[in-house]
Amino acid sequence: MAGQVKNLKIKGGRFYARVSVPAHLRPTLGKSELVTALGGERRAAMRALPAAVATLQRQIAAAEAKTAGDRMDDLRTPITTADYGSAVWKRYQAMLAEDEAKRDRLPSGDAIEAEQDRLMQRAQAGQIALADPLAVLDASLDLLVMKDAQAFDQSARRAKLDALRADLTENRTHLVEHEIDAYLDRHSLTAPEGSAERATLAKRLMRAEIEALHGAPFKDWVLPGALEQIRRKLQGSSDGDRQMVKILGAVLTEGMPEVQKACAEALSQSVHSADVILNILSRRRDPEPAPLLLTSPALRLTHEPVADCARYDLLRRAS
Repeated sequence: MAGQVKNLKIKGGRFYARVSVPAHLRPTLGKSELVTALGGERRAAMRALPAAVATLQRQIAAAEAKTAGDRMDDLRTPITTADYGSAVWKRYQAMLAEDEAKRDRLPSGDAIEAEQDRLMQRAQAGQIALADPLAVLDASLDLLVMKDAQAFDQSARRAKLDALRADLTENRTHLVEHEIDAYLDRHSLTAPEGSAERATLAKRLMRAEIEALHGAPFKDWVLPGALEQIRRKLQGSSDGDRQMVKILGAVLTEGMPEVQKACAEALSQSVHSADVILNILSRRRDPEPAPLLLTSPALRLTHEPVADCARYDLLRRAS
């Protein structure tokens, strides 16, 4: 009988697919059973039944995943202002590392010149059919790619910069959503979709990326005392931004007062590099050397040892 077919329900001469909702998911789905209509013709209903049941089971699986995610969120800590700062600095550092890796991969002037010489040697040796434009183009492709690599990289940076600026203006955050999720997962934090906390984090990450791509981070920042002096001195360095990121990154672990003191000490020595400042911070973290043991007067030597053979002979004769 049709009523005995699993997941098939007949009501009023019409056929339905049905799947029972597990008890623990009923508050989430608001139902004890999921049902979808299959029509009034039995053969057509039987053909459509497997696909309809699969669809209903996917709805239950999605509810199960959401419930599990909610339970995980309950174990996570809500994001705080300090977490915003940490996320921004980590993104800065990641972008600088990515940028440095890209620069390392770009062909150098020497490499381009070497490829050009190799191409000329091939042409002089008759290995390139100079009368055939396609053969010349094929042989020159590697050189053309090497020459245009830097221009292409700059073009890609400008395109991403324009996209980030447009999204920030329009309150779109899709370009940094994966960064947000990755940071939240790594640190067991929660910032639900649509929440003000998530929107704030997204905007700060986008501004961080814009500043890094634009090549002018920290320009509008008001930094205290010695830190501001260090920033100004580093502006003249080719890697000043990278050094400043290292110094400001130390604020997260050492605290602003300690970083300020380290900057002031570096300035007093007429230096301002990040390595020196981080060195000072590291040195201050190290424990003080143990005090020297004081020697009792009774244990002190009356005659200090002296490398004097004549004196040794004199003492021997006296004895």
